[in-house]
Amino acid sequence: MSGPPLNTDRRKRVLLVEDDSTNRLLFTDYLSRQSYQVMALPDGTTLLEEIERFQPDVLLIDVGLPYIDGLTLLRRLRAIPRWQNLPAIVMSTYVFQSDYEPVASSSIKYYLAKPVRLENLSSLLKQLLSENDPEATT
Repeated sequence: MSGPPLNTDRRKRVLLVEDDSTNRLLFTDYLSRQSYQVMALPDGTTLLEEIERFQPDVLLIDVGLPYIDGLTLLRRLRAIPRWQNLPAIVMSTYVFQSDYEPVASSSIKYYLAKPVRLENLSSLLKQLLSENDPEATT
């Protein structure tokens, strides 16, 4: 009797939630070329089921998502014990202090302002993954 196939892909997994199709394609392509395994979602409506299937090492999420904003989605995810400590990077186009306050008050540790510089994303991902797994190199 055989079980489900084992995942032999040892690349770090990034779950991207980004509603802008151009950004989603850009981030997916860039992260794939950086040797990350990427799953990209256009909104958060299927996040809770897809996260169980994909088992990400890090979540990269936009604040301004349709249907449910990224911060609310992240709070719901954090309410699930299994995902409480999943490292997350929040991205937003918010540029004014009043726009940033909900992000600042939500105990978000990692934040990138859009437009995101890809080298900043890469550096932050490496830092975040090494903090959570000292042997992580991608």
